[in-house]
Amino acid sequence: MCDAFIFMDKKCMRKFKVYQLAEKQAQQKQKISSDPESFNVVESIKTDLSVVLSRIKFYKIKKSVVMDLLVENGILSEEEANGFYNTHVEFVNDDKVITGDFIDEYSIRNRFEYCALDRANDNRQRGTNKCRFFNVKIPIPSTPSTLTKMKGVEWYLCLEKDGVLTVKDHKLVERSDYLLAEMETDDDSPLKPKHYTCLTFSDNI
Repeated sequence: MCDAFIFMDKKCMRKFKVYQLAEKQAQQKQKISSDPESFNVVESIKTDLSVVLSRIKFYKIKKSVVMDLLVENGILSEEEANGFYNTHVEFVNDDKVITGDFIDEYSIRNRFEYCALDRANDNRQRGTNKCRFFNVKIPIPSTPSTLTKMKGVEWYLCLEKDGVLTVKDHKLVERSDYLLAEMETDDDSPLKPKHYTCLTFSDNI
């Protein structure tokens, strides 16, 4: 079981300290500007940070940090910030592929990548209608899920009540499940027991 997890790695911390330096530099530029009142501090910071921001893996950072530091200060719009957490997830079990997209506000992708050495993303399939990736435990969010079961949706991605990320048939969804995403597949066949089910995350661009 992989318990260790870092919400923000040291590289990201260093890059966000650059923000403070860029802010101070912009303020200095404003002071020496020929027209301080019209000098745009925010645009100056954006220019100085453009290269740094393009290199940051935002999914490794708590969304609340990005909102408080970058959105609140006008460096990113809320829409831009949300886009950084738009995540594509794919489950492959033999020939069956199940995919979906969700806003990863809970650092789920980062937790799984951090625990990759424990083979957290590979799971030997036991049943035919759900797969639990039990090597990683994710705290159940305190805010209710905005997603509810819908007619016609066959598969869901959820956190079960013990914090285990699970993809499951709609018939197995419980009231205690925290729904994350509606999932799609072109294959009506069940999951194959004894085959590995592999989980991958990627940016949904």
